Amino acid sequence: MDGSSLRFIQDIRPANAVTVRNSGGPPVIDAFSEDFADTFRRIFEGYIWSIDAVLTFENDALADGMG
Repeated sequence: MDGSSLRFIQDIRPANAVTVRNSGGPPVIDAFSEDFADTFRRIFEGYIWSIDAVLTFENDALADGMG
């Protein structure tokens, strides 16, 4: 082998022997999820506001005799 190509490993025990154990803790999910905590509410409110705007426009158009 040339050393740069990938090889298929059938027995992972030798590969695990060189793995650094407990090299770091698990990722902090809270730090990541706080960025998206408010996203669903904002999307939902935007959807509701857009429906409200369309209904308000249609009602105003009907009241003005344009519908």
